[in-house]
Amino acid sequence: MKRKFGRAARVALAVVVACGVNVGLLATSASASENTWIRSRDYGYCLHAGDNGIVGADGCTYGDPTELWDRSGSFIKLAYTNLCLSNFGWGVYWVACVDSPYQRWAYHSPDSWGNVVVQNQGSAQYLNYDPYTGIISTQRDIHQYWGFSGGE
Repeated sequence: MKRKFGRAARVALAVVVACGVNVGLLATSASASENTWIRSRDYGYCLHAGDNGIVGADGCTYGDPTELWDRSGSFIKLAYTNLCLSNFGWGVYWVACVDSPYQRWAYHSPDSWGNVVVQNQGSAQYLNYDPYTGIISTQRDIHQYWGFSGGE
């Protein structure tokens, strides 16, 4: 009887370990990349990569590769590229990724819907949509909440 119980316990343990390994291999990481829109909470516009490195904002179009961004650590990359959201002066651009604080972004003050304020680590300016001037970086104000979801 003891042998049967011991063998059954070893088999059960082997099954549990095998299942755990499979779950670990198949599960996605909590920090896995995800291509999403970056949408202004207040205006509903999405960031898009325009011509010549200019970042603009417009209505969100499902599947539009110029509106899909990937938060990769503190970098925000244009999806499927090595182009990063960058801040120079008051402007916001997309350029080739390099290890620069002007291409690193921090996320602050989530609201109850998960929208965040996005701050450039090099300039300490905030990502902002202004209906008159477009996408700029400025000092902190109330129109700077952004959502990262949807799009693909």
